[in-house]
Amino acid sequence: MIAKHIYITLLFLRSFMWRFFVITRYARRKHLVDVTEIFNQLNEEKTQRFFKLGHLVILILITLFW
Repeated sequence: MIAKHIYITLLFLRSFMWRFFVITRYARRKHLVDVTEIFNQLNEEKTQRFFKLGHLVILILITLFW
C-alpha cells in the first residue's frame, strides 16, 4: 500500500518537472525556431532532445519493471 503511494508521488513529481520545463520554454519563447539560425542552435537542441529521450526511457523502464 505504501509502495503504491510512493510510486504515484514519484510519477506526480516527474510530471510536475516536465510541465515546469515546458511552461518555462514557452514563456521564454524558445519553442519558436528561426530557420536562419537553426544551425547555430543545433548543439543546444540536440542536448535538450537527448535529455527528453533519457527522461522518457527512464519513465518507461520504471513503469514496466516496478
